[in-house]
Amino acid sequence: MALKILRSDCYNGNHDIYELEMLQHIQQKSQLSINPGRNHVIQLLNHFRHEEANGNHVCLVFPVLGHHLGLQAAKFEQERIPVAVMKEVARQLLEGLDFLHRECGIIHTGRPSP
Repeated sequence: MALKILRSDCYNGNHDIYELEMLQHIQQKSQLSINPGRNHVIQLLNHFRHEEANGNHVCLVFPVLGHHLGLQAAKFEQERIPVAVMKEVARQLLEGLDFLHRECGIIHTGRPSP
């Protein structure tokens, strides 16, 4: 599992970002959807709050994903990812974005539609 800890001022402060609520919205829509893009969007496994001297932090738990493309490139000749592989990566990325937009009402840096 991977853990993301949000600064205490991300909620109830000057920088409310609502990341937890968006991830929960995506999770709910994913469970009801048949859109293939739902398989290409990270899923929140769990969340909790951690209180300490610097404040109350929201902690998000995710599955561990693969390596970034830069590290993947090292596996190929001359560190160049083949076009066919990149086409597949692009297809999955676009399917994920389509799911977020059409079914979740989310755009990049946006919030869920009511």
